[in-house]
Order: sequence, then structure tokens, then C-alpha cells
Amino acid sequence: MTDHVTEALSQAIIGSKPSAEAVAIARTAIVDFLACALGGANDRSTRLVSKVLGASGNVVLIGQSGTADPFTAALINGHAAHVLDYDDVHGSVRGHPTIAIIPALLSVAAGSKIRADALISAYIVGLETMARLGLAMGTKHYETGFHATATLGTIGAAAAIAHLLKFDAPTTAIALGLAATQSAGLRLQFGFDAKPLHAGFAARAGLTAARLAEAGFVGAPDFIDNTNGFFKAFAFGADDVSRVTQGWGEPWQIIVPGLTLKAFPCCTAAHPVGVGALALRNEKALQPDQIAAVSITFPHGGDAALVTTRPVTGIDARFSPEYI
Repeated sequence: MTDHVTEALSQAIIGSKPSAEAVAIARTAIVDFLACALGGANDRSTRLVSKVLGASGNVVLIGQSGTADPFTAALINGHAAHVLDYDDVHGSVRGHPTIAIIPALLSVAAGSKIRADALISAYIVGLETMARLGLAMGTKHYETGFHATATLGTIGAAAAIAHLLKFDAPTTAIALGLAATQSAGLRLQFGFDAKPLHAGFAARAGLTAARLAEAGFVGAPDFIDNTNGFFKAFAFGADDVSRVTQGWGEPWQIIVPGLTLKAFPCCTAAHPVGVGALALRNEKALQPDQIAAVSITFPHGGDAALVTTRPVTGIDARFSPEYI
């Protein structure tokens, strides 16, 4: 494995200047995030998380009357934004970047004089970090059972804060390592309340990592390069770590392949089913009583996240192509 990749990544994070096109896309993504968080604020599971973990603080809980401390607010806002599964996705990440990054950044910005353009730039850099790690790690991480929104989101959130607060490279490297050592999230939680909690956990962990590093807390500075590091534990044989920084920002990952903003509040893997059903209905003017059976096929692995065939709850339905 190539040496000094963590150092190169840290330098890229703190030295980045996103393009105007990337900023324009990011603005739309943040508005979409806020809409998703507002929509999910009154969900049963969001209310439970707020009841159990919520406490007074200086950070607004989006769509709720209360506030919380920065770490708890990052968790609750992340959960709320993901609970309806209406939030954006990114192909390189194989997951949902915005819901892990923006809640952490909002917690940092609360009560401060941080400018909106600085926060947007930090978000783009955090997304780039998640996406580049996803590219380098390949498919085995997700296929083996990890939820990349959670595992990579933790690191993306820390990277975004490092950029926002203008950390130096050594502090950034430690923040990334502290984030990586908190990486967790299993796909077995798809279809349960715990799946959106992954986003909240990632946002809180990334914020924790960044604040500890900023305060002088010491951790391993080589989470990528170390033989006992992140890639050794989570990449399952993928070792092309050059993709972490190669082509950084050329173009920005938020531009190409870009974010997908959802048309339906369900798992992205089920969207082709919805699109196809609507197209057939419109083309053939079909009525339900004219349909005897429906056959749905996916490319290999394309339905891995669709875990429910006979949904009972709204959560089940979001992961059921049969329902969609």
C-alpha cells in the first residue's frame, strides 16, 4: 500500500477551492436536505430519538421546537433527514453523503459567524472525501454488509469540518483517523428504525473526531496507510488507494458522477421499478384490473438493498419493489 496517502488527502482537504458549478449544485443539495429533515422531523422514530437523547442546547433541531447540544443535534438532524429515505444518493459513495455531512456542519456553525459560502465549500470537500474513499474501496465493502453512509460518512463529516475550521494538515489527519476508528453501520438494519440512525451516528462521530483533534487529542495520523488501518479492515482486498486523491476535484464528485435527488421517498434501488411502472401505465393506459402479474428483474446485485417482499409498515415499503 502506498505511503503518505493520508497526508496527501489531508492536504487536499484543507487546500481545496470548489468551483462555481460545484457550489451551485451544493446549494440545491442543501435545500433538498432541509426539506428531507423537515419531512422526517415528526416521524415516530425521530420523536423517539429526540425524547431519549434530546437535551437543551444552542443548536436547532430542524422541524422541531426544541434544541440540543451540538453532538446530539447532529445525530437527531441526521436521523430526521434520512428517515423517509427521500434524501440524495451518490454512486461513488454507494450511499447518502449529505445527511452525514450537513448536520455536523450545522452544529459547528450554530452561534458562530461562519459564512454560508464557507459552509458550502466544506460540504463539497466532505462529499469529495467520501466519494474518493468509496471509489478506492470498490464494491466489497458494501457487498460484505457495511452501510457506506455510516462508515464513510463519519470520515466525510470530519473532513468537512477540518476544511471549514481551517485545520492544518497534521490536525486534519488525526481528525480523519479519529473518525475512521468510529466507523460503523451494518446493512442488516435496512428496513428498521436503525437505518436512518446511521446518518446521525456518522454526523455525530465526525463532529466528535474533529473537535477532539482541534483540542489537541492525539490519534494515529495514518488511517489509510497503516497496515492495521481503515483499508486493511474495511476494503476487503481493494488496495488502489491512489484513487483517494488522484483527480481530486477534476471534476468535483458532486458534479461527476453527481448527486441523485430522489423522485420517490424510497430506496434508490427501487426507483427504476417506479419509473417503469409509471411509463407502462402512461404508454398502455393500463388499469389495475388489467394486470395479471408483474415481473421485476435486476442486474446482479442491483436489488441488494431491497430487503422486503411483503411490507407491513412504511419502513418496509421503502425497501420493497413489490410495493413500489
